[in-house]
Amino acid sequence: MKVLKSMNFDQTGRIAVTVNRRIELITINRILYCKASGNYSVIYLTDGTTYMNCQNLKCLCQDLEEFGFFTIDKSLLVNLLFIKSITQERNAKVLLDNNTELKIARERKSKLMELLF
Repeated sequence: MKVLKSMNFDQTGRIAVTVNRRIELITINRILYCKASGNYSVIYLTDGTTYMNCQNLKCLCQDLEEFGFFTIDKSLLVNLLFIKSITQERNAKVLLDNNTELKIARERKSKLMELLF
């Protein structure tokens, strides 16, 4: 897991992150989802790479919502492009393209359905 020191966005839809004295540019559409981890957040990429981010999920959410991300739970921010399916049961879950299942908060499910359909 790589630790991010800072995060900046450019007009091309990429994130500039500092990792071990090097700046890496990550294309936002490679991000599957982000998960809260205390005052930090973990960014999960499509290739399996994870980054520990020094921003909390709320700050990250504000930055990524305009790029098609949606908060499905207080601790989960998901890229809508990678949702493969949604279960219809009471405790609904999304299934991502990499077969990761993530819980949807009850109060967020209807808004998610509106966005997708």
